[in-house]
Amino acid sequence: MAATMEENLSAFILSDDTIKKAISSRLAYNHVPQLDQIPYGFFQQSGNTDDAALDDSAGAPTRYQYALEFWDMDPLRVKRTGLRAQQILNKYRGTFGDSTVQGIFAESQNDDYQPRGIMDDEGFHGCFLTLEVIP
Repeated sequence: MAATMEENLSAFILSDDTIKKAISSRLAYNHVPQLDQIPYGFFQQSGNTDDAALDDSAGAPTRYQYALEFWDMDPLRVKRTGLRAQQILNKYRGTFGDSTVQGIFAESQNDDYQPRGIMDDEGFHGCFLTLEVIP
């Protein structure tokens, strides 16, 4: 059975030794880890786009959007982790788990973004990216 887009995205992010070392393989999809699991990464699908023309038949989305968050007690480490994720993801094309992607784009979240794993009263620091994956 083929892996899902989310399984491939998680495996791709964790294939980078710098990120894996920083978050100890704690990259969750649609579930914010418990407080004793710091540092961690978290992502969720925030939308998708179908670029079909009006006379095309219905099919799978042609673009997937994700919110990606990293959380840590160390503000420099979380910033480095987020920047590294952006480096490996932005403008990537090629092998992606058990499939390929035409492109991935990663950019910093905008000022209106509301973090899902927010822990501002606990002294945690976060780095937030928005991703677009084109299969």
